Amino acid sequence: MLKEIKQSTAMREVALSGAIHSAGVDKREHQEVLSLLGDMKTKYKMLHRRAIEQAAGVGSDRNTDIN
Repeated sequence: MLKEIKQSTAMREVALSGAIHSAGVDKREHQEVLSLLGDMKTKYKMLHRRAIEQAAGVGSDRNTDIN
């Protein structure tokens, strides 16, 4: 239980626009925001690619059913 308490961290809410432009945040927070945005971008691209692949698969399945 002490390890859990020791590992807990305080969270601070900061406006995204301010954090991106380093307004009112320290360098560590700015880097964290950029890292999180990069992670979100990567996950979005992967999700988008899968959605396109699934849509293409559904379209090709429909063409197969017609013939």
